[in-house]
Amino acid sequence: MSAPLKPIQPVVVRPAATVIVLDTIAGEPSALMVRRNPALRFFGGYWVFPGGAIDAADTLAGADVIRAAAIAGSRELNEEASLTLDPTRLVHWGRWITPSNEPKRFDTHFFVGAAEPGQQPSIVEGEIVAWEWLPLSRWPGLTGGPGFPVPTPTQVVLREVAEALEQHGSIAELLARERARPVHTVLPKTAADEATVLPWDPEYASLPGEGLEWSAEALGTRRSWPSRFR
Repeated sequence: MSAPLKPIQPVVVRPAATVIVLDTIAGEPSALMVRRNPALRFFGGYWVFPGGAIDAADTLAGADVIRAAAIAGSRELNEEASLTLDPTRLVHWGRWITPSNEPKRFDTHFFVGAAEPGQQPSIVEGEIVAWEWLPLSRWPGLTGGPGFPVPTPTQVVLREVAEALEQHGSIAELLARERARPVHTVLPKTAADEATVLPWDPEYASLPGEGLEWSAEALGTRRSWPSRFR
């Protein structure tokens, strides 16, 4: 007699936070990027923003989800890059949820903040093996390729920040003007060819998997943007 099949357990979506630290380096606005250890199973070897999972202490310290995420992002930034930022000064920038077909999933809040004067990034190699100030002008050439592999959410957020900076003219103005920005949660889907499909793709709604519908106004802001990534 065969053993009964075990029920399939749903993947737990872990709450997480990440921080885009901005500074002017050699006269050019730049974002701090860190490289994940190639040995890691989740985006090993990729360049990302500092961040990590929200833990119980962050939740207890925060009055709500966004506050807890900001606290977690600041803590992870300090642990991974030895930088200290006040979580109350961070601008809530975005929210991305890992596609529903992935075996490991995160619900990640993105924040933007300015580097404090006199601080320099520093790492103790482990989960993170390198850091770099990336000029925001380089975002059009960033892909998931081997030269400087960057995950899809990071590519899209870098473009958002770069375009906002161009609009506002300075890091200080960007942070002041974008503090009340609307945040549209991105829950990508995966196409049959394994492309990552974003909500502004014409076929997004018809693809299988969990999805989040965007308003017509939100979709209009992405009309000319790429909607599929590999």
